Amino acid sequence: MEENNFIAKTPSAFIAYLWEEKKILSESQYRRLLNPDTRVEDVLSSDELIKCNEQYLLNELKTLRGTVKYNM
Repeated sequence: MEENNFIAKTPSAFIAYLWEEKKILSESQYRRLLNPDTRVEDVLSSDELIKCNEQYLLNELKTLRGTVKYNM
């Protein structure tokens, strides 16, 4: 079964950002999520996953807005 959330497809740099900068993840969650065999549902509660998804969407929006400004 394919996971539909961002963290399963997210580079480790973003996972580190959620841990170090945003303090959304604990160190143990961070380390467990770096393992590609770990299921996200085994590490994060639904509230934590929502926070991570919100942060991901905000970062994507900032990137898209920057790209639009640059290309205009």
